[in-house]
Amino acid sequence: ISNMLVALPAVLNHALTSAGSSKSSFDLDFWTPIYASDSTCIGASVAFVISADVGEDSDQYNTRGLEKESRQVVSADLLSFSLSLAASVMCTVCIVSIIPESLSLRHSIGEWCLFFSMGWGVYALLSNWLSTMPDEDEWGNLLAPPPPIEGDIITSKEQSSSWRLTVLLFLALLLHNFPEGLAVAFASSASSNSSIDSSPSSLASIVTLSIALHNIPEGIVIAVPCMAARPNKPWLAFGLASLSGLAEPFGAFLCLTMMRLNRSFAANGHDIASSSVNIGGSLAFVAGIMMAVSICELIPQALEQQKESDDPNSFNTGIVLGGTVMVLTELCIGD
Repeated sequence: ISNMLVALPAVLNHALTSAGSSKSSFDLDFWTPIYASDSTCIGASVAFVISADVGEDSDQYNTRGLEKESRQVVSADLLSFSLSLAASVMCTVCIVSIIPESLSLRHSIGEWCLFFSMGWGVYALLSNWLSTMPDEDEWGNLLAPPPPIEGDIITSKEQSSSWRLTVLLFLALLLHNFPEGLAVAFASSASSNSSIDSSPSSLASIVTLSIALHNIPEGIVIAVPCMAARPNKPWLAFGLASLSGLAEPFGAFLCLTMMRLNRSFAANGHDIASSSVNIGGSLAFVAGIMMAVSICELIPQALEQQKESDDPNSFNTGIVLGGTVMVLTELCIGD
């Protein structure tokens, strides 16, 4: 059913375009990346299946003799696997797709290095800001780390660390999903305007399905650390993970708007083709943030959780699985 829903907009788009409805074509090209971004919700739904129990061997009472509230438990195995999966997904996407594409659009290697370094710089600023954020703030304590749990200092530190990772992952993947929206919208528009009769909707459906598939683990890698940081708040984990996918429709809207403007100006003898410097620089900037978060945050945290994990292969499994899924989806897009 999901495959049919992903392919449906491109098929309808081709039919309406053949009938001469440009407005309908624009609308359907915009809806195609929405289907791709919705798959993030599938991965985010893991927040509702994590076991809700404090554990039989844990102390059920705090220092004041009051019974602790039952809360969601995210095991070290799951955290190690999820964080290594996230690192593998983000590094593979950068190495296989984003960095080569940004290098092909650069005007000089110096410009590319500048934008890539800016991504690392933004990560450093965000990391420092999140480290110094107070426990309570005026925003309903949604952006701040969770308050300390009385009599459970170690757990409080782990929750604060998990929340910091959640915010960094959310921002990094939000920026990463924006150019994906450009790709899906461009593929859908190119398919609908193609004069070739051989499977006119194949490009849009392949690109959309591939991006939809790799959005699923992206939803998982945001939801799991969020559940570790915010026990008993599965809807917050689900909402943040799903919200990260909303950048794709915004990217699609920008792409389709620019394409329509370009066609309009081209009809009048002008050309406002997009600047490859801006596109390549933006991709290098996103790659810098994603690589920084993966190398400086995800991998060290995953290895730390691995030490407490009962499964010695949880870290390696996440690395291998994430890389394999991303390579396969990138190969599908390339084909």
